Amino acid sequence: MTSPTVSPAVSDDVDWRERGREYADASERWQIVYERFVAADKQKQRTLILSGYGASLSVRRDCLIVQDGTISTRPDAVTLYRGVHGVARIIVLTDTGSITFDALRWCREQHITVLLLDYRADLCATLLPDGEQSDAVLRRAQYLAHERGTAVQITQELVRRKIRSQAATLHAYFPTDDHGADVLRSSLAWLEMATPPPWLCQIDKLLSLEGRCANAYFESWKGFPLKWAKPDISARKIPPHWLAFTGRASPLAPWENARHAVAPFNAVLNYAYSLLEAQTRLALLKVGFDPACGFLHVDRRNHEALVYDLMECHRAEVDALALAFFKKTTLHAGDIIKMQDGSCRAHPALARYIVASCRVKQSAIDKTVRDVRDLLVKDGDR
Repeated sequence: MTSPTVSPAVSDDVDWRERGREYADASERWQIVYERFVAADKQKQRTLILSGYGASLSVRRDCLIVQDGTISTRPDAVTLYRGVHGVARIIVLTDTGSITFDALRWCREQHITVLLLDYRADLCATLLPDGEQSDAVLRRAQYLAHERGTAVQITQELVRRKIRSQAATLHAYFPTDDHGADVLRSSLAWLEMATPPPWLCQIDKLLSLEGRCANAYFESWKGFPLKWAKPDISARKIPPHWLAFTGRASPLAPWENARHAVAPFNAVLNYAYSLLEAQTRLALLKVGFDPACGFLHVDRRNHEALVYDLMECHRAEVDALALAFFKKTTLHAGDIIKMQDGSCRAHPALARYIVASCRVKQSAIDKTVRDVRDLLVKDGDR
């Protein structure tokens, strides 16, 4: 991987080092909690998260050597042995590190998925142990969905699930906001009719409804305060626009979307959404979908529209986890790194903590993918 093209404004700050150690410890504790959370599954499968400069995967004496980066409080590498490691996936959050060919082969042979995210929280690669699956019947139905009319049915279901999840998050964290709740409630009522009105049988109208709900949803968030250590505020280490949520759009992003976050809340959400993107892509490839051919999002070159389609069903779940994080966490100078272009990103150890604490169960995403497959392909088509 290449190093960042935009370097941090401060790279050797004392706050940065201290906060790295604290969040590294916190992410280890969260990992233990998460493993207990998924232990109810038939087979307990661990997830390892690497971050920091110099993280690496290599093979030594036929064992996988998992080495954290410079911010780790666990300097010793983790050694995985064939057949008894219990690891299902490894998530790597760094731009500067190494993965050997031997390590990739070892992971493939041991059925371990490797997910790579870069310093901007962009998904770089999803490396499946069995490679990308292909289901000709499913893909043919996927490509013909607009002609057959199933694309509208699927889009209705995706938007319905997204709004339902957004309503649950608003009720949990913004119970006094009547406007946002009313917009979501009325929109959901239309979608849950036994026979939706004709205007909701057009994808462009469904997209407009989804956008209207998203605007009302995030409008309800405005003013949500972030807790900062009082000495850091007194010392004016925290910019004013970092003190509360002001909206998802970034002035540095094309079309004013949320990329290149200029505020901490959005930086954290971008990391969490990138993990959701990786999980969704993984679920789609395992079933045999073409991730580029979507129903709700517009098809574009080098754009995996179906991944973004199905992410919509789980975004509000990620939002709830992020809101819970900020509600209980007091931030300090050093948690968020200022970049020279005005954007910001989470400290590598904080990014690891976010990935450990703000991820949706993979089984829930897998179920969403299977539900969409069942809407596309009936048993008689097989």
